[in-house]
Amino acid sequence: METNKNLYEILNLTNNASTKEIEERYFFRKQNSKNRDEENLLEHAYSILTDYHKRRKYDDSLINNF
Repeated sequence: METNKNLYEILNLTNNASTKEIEERYFFRKQNSKNRDEENLLEHAYSILTDYHKRRKYDDSLINNF
């Protein structure tokens, strides 16, 4: 899934959020999601931000694109 949205913004978090904060926000937002597209975005953000290597690669891409 390709998205131009910032993954931290999808979960309404800052880029220094802990894994626990990401998990808590993901489950809260998923319970309250209104449609499948929103759930897909949440799942995509969660899958990257909770994986150490994927998150580092994503964070590096944010820095390089800035």
